[in-house]
Parts: sequence; C-alpha cells; structure tokens
Amino acid sequence: MPANLSGFSYIKYLMLARVSIVDETISNIVSSCCALESLVLQYCHQLIHLTASHARLQILVVQFCKSLVSICIRADTLESFVYMGYKINIDCEHTQFLDMLHVYYVNKDDCALDFISAFPKLPKLEFLVIQFPTCLPVCNIFGPFFV
Repeated sequence: MPANLSGFSYIKYLMLARVSIVDETISNIVSSCCALESLVLQYCHQLIHLTASHARLQILVVQFCKSLVSICIRADTLESFVYMGYKINIDCEHTQFLDMLHVYYVNKDDCALDFISAFPKLPKLEFLVIQFPTCLPVCNIFGPFFV
C-alpha cells in the first residue's frame, strides 16, 4: 500500500474478498475512507487481529477469514454485524446501536452464545441469527413443553 493513500474519501461500501491483506493495511484503508458505512471482508486469510474503528461504520461483515484470532470493534454507529468462521476473541465497545447480529461458527463444538456475551449491552438488538453447523437437540434443553 502506498504511504500517501488517497482517493478513497468518498467510498461508502468496501468489499474485500480473497485478497492477501494484513491487519495494518486494512486499518490504513479504513482510516482513509472517511465516508465508509459498510465493510465486508471475505476469505482474507492473512488477517489476524482486525480492528474495526470508524466514526460512520454501520455494517461490518467478516466471513471465513481462517487466520483471524480477534476482532476489536470501536464503532459508535454500528447497526449490523455478521461473523462467520472459527471461534475468535471479540472486544466490543460502543455498540449500543447494534440492531442485527448474525453469528455462525464452523466448528460444531464452538458455542455462538459465547460470542454474543462479548457484547456488553445490546439495547437496540432486534434481529439475532445464530447458526450452527449441525443440528442441536434443543428439546432436552427446554423440557417437555417443546417435545
């Protein structure tokens, strides 16, 4: 990436799919996109510690970035967050406007509910989608009312 990266100040939607990009580079790109509202990262396998910090970011989608270990979210205006992949660490602050959360772990032994507990408070949450890679025996959890 050029040190004097410019020309992205009006981009509102950015999707990076199947690109070799490292943490520092994605941070530089995002910080140069002043109008960025939606960021989608798919199959970016060199990302390890993603920091999503942006004043206008409303939508963040991270899908199948297999080397990812953690995501740090600092986005006051974030409304929608989708994560699909392996279990990772999440550090969230300022997500009080989040109204849609979608989580899918590819390993059947990982619990998506642990992921949700990383969010301190979700007062505006209206849509919660939790996908599991295999069927779960939920009738045993809820007792005879749902058999």
